[in-house]
This record gives sequence, structure tokens and C-alpha cells, in this order.
Amino acid sequence: FDSEIHIISGEEEAKFSFMGAVDDNRKAIVIDIGGGSTEIIKGKNSVIEKRKSLQIGAVRLTEKYLRNQPAKNDELKKAEDDIIEHMQSIDYLAEDSEVYAVAGTPTTLAGVALGLSEFQRDRIHGYNLSLDKIYEIFNEFINIPTNEIIKRYGVHPDRADIITVGTLILMKSLEKIK
Repeated sequence: FDSEIHIISGEEEAKFSFMGAVDDNRKAIVIDIGGGSTEIIKGKNSVIEKRKSLQIGAVRLTEKYLRNQPAKNDELKKAEDDIIEHMQSIDYLAEDSEVYAVAGTPTTLAGVALGLSEFQRDRIHGYNLSLDKIYEIFNEFINIPTNEIIKRYGVHPDRADIITVGTLILMKSLEKIK
């Protein structure tokens, strides 16, 4: 079969992420953590008010800073500093908005919080994951090797090596938008 491939910009990705996550008229912020970038989008009624595509993704920062698991404190600090620096351009808050997180990191964290050994869409979709629970999971991840993350928490082997950084990005995103 024959089809064309179109490369989209980070801004277009942000728009599609928002429209795919928010299906009602609420004010919302969508956080989309990818491998190479993170999009943070604010809008209402499928109208995007503000959006940023940041060059901080779970794969990109893992390759740059966290070569081994468990990570060293100085590696985590460098990754955190990079995330915070990139997030300086975010000049909007959640305020009265719903916050949605999409893609592999938040769905994996929801599965961990629920104690699931495998992905269960019906239980994960719409799960309310608190920042306190994210901190708790992050503090467990930073102290164990990748094979233990897989074994103890059922994290998929293809995601286990990047989940710590993805979790850090999600934490810092939520802190930034309050």
C-alpha cells in the first residue's frame, strides 16, 4: 500500500495531544511526555490558548544523563536542572483547569500505582494519579536497578530504562503549573 508521511512540528503535536485528551468543554492542561520532547498545552473547548514544545523527553534526557540505574545523585540533579531550565518558558498555571497526562510515562505510573502486572487500558484510562503518589514511585525507582523496576512493578522492559526520567519530567511539569 502507498501512503504519504508528514512530519509534524512540536506545535502541531501539542494541538493533536490536547484534542485527543480533552473531550469536553473544561479548561484543561495536557502534558505529553515523549521520547524526545514534552508538550504542555493549555486550552478550553478544543481551542488551544497556550502551548509549548520543550526539547526534554524521557529518552533524550536518559541518554544524556542517566546511563545507569540506579542513578547517581549528581546525574539526577543535572537532569532536574535541565528540565527546570527548559520549563522557564512555561508562563501559565493550572489554576481552575483539569490536568491530563498522556503517553507512556503517566500510563505506566498509573499501572504501578494500581499494582497492575500488565497494561489494562480500562483501569488506567482516567485514573487520578496524585503528585504525592508520583513522588513516592519516583523515590522507589531511583533506588533500584532497571531489572528490579521490571520485576517489582511490571514495567515493560522497553520502558523501564527511561521511566525514572519520564517520572522526573512529569513531577517537574506538575510543580511548574502548580
